[in-house]
Amino acid sequence: MSVGGSGALRRHLAEMGLVVGKKVTVVQPASKLSGMVIFFKVSN
Repeated sequence: MSVGGSGALRRHLAEMGLVVGKKVTVVQPASKLSGMVIFFKVSN
């Protein structure tokens, strides 16, 4: 998967159902088949 530009990346993340915060990004797949939640630290 290739995503260019932060605007395109944000749009892609939004399409995947991700919630982006200032310090922590919470990833919760839109698919009900996966119960995985991933936390990552974002360096600003």
